[in-house]
Amino acid sequence: MGVDPGPRASAGPTRGTGDVTEDGAIERQFIQHFEGPAGRAELYEWAGADPDRPHLEKVEYEVIYQRGRYYAQTMGEAAIIACELTGDNRFLQPIIPSPARTRSSSPDPR
Repeated sequence: MGVDPGPRASAGPTRGTGDVTEDGAIERQFIQHFEGPAGRAELYEWAGADPDRPHLEKVEYEVIYQRGRYYAQTMGEAAIIACELTGDNRFLQPIIPSPARTRSSSPDPR
């Protein structure tokens, strides 16, 4: 099981890597870092005016891992990519316990 981040490496914002580009149109904000046995990744959000539709805001997410950059359309997808790249297992744990785990071991009182 794994994410193939290859195609994402060529997509995404093409402007500078600072917090705000030289024209001030797109802003990059740090969201969170992920650490695991394979290293550390950082998750950033890019937000600004969509050049194709100036009245709308465009938001994309960037994961920086080692020397690669991977882009996603949602924060959840970017977080999963970061976890898979680093080996961080926070999304491998079930959030909602399964019914088998929540049943008591006592006999049915009926």
